[in-house]
Amino acid sequence: MCYLRQVCYVYESCGHVYPMPDQEVLASLLAFNCKYTKLRAFFVQIACDSPRCRFSPMHSKSCHGASCKQTCKQYRGHPQQYSPQIAGFCPGCAKSR
Repeated sequence: MCYLRQVCYVYESCGHVYPMPDQEVLASLLAFNCKYTKLRAFFVQIACDSPRCRFSPMHSKSCHGASCKQTCKQYRGHPQQYSPQIAGFCPGCAKSR
């Protein structure tokens, strides 16, 4: 099942918060992504590769209608929300220093 990951960076030194665009994540890769460092993990977008997921680029264009609703996942899972705390200034404040 596909999930959306909602990431919002919180910069501790200046207190600014930067929400990032939602990212689509394949459920079987969630644990793998957690092993990356904070900044590297969230610039990687992983598209769902299941042919039985309506949101996947691998889903057949000819699959639609009642048969698609019976055989393919029609919804995403609950979104993950993650707010990494980054020690330092946001990019805007770092430039002005």
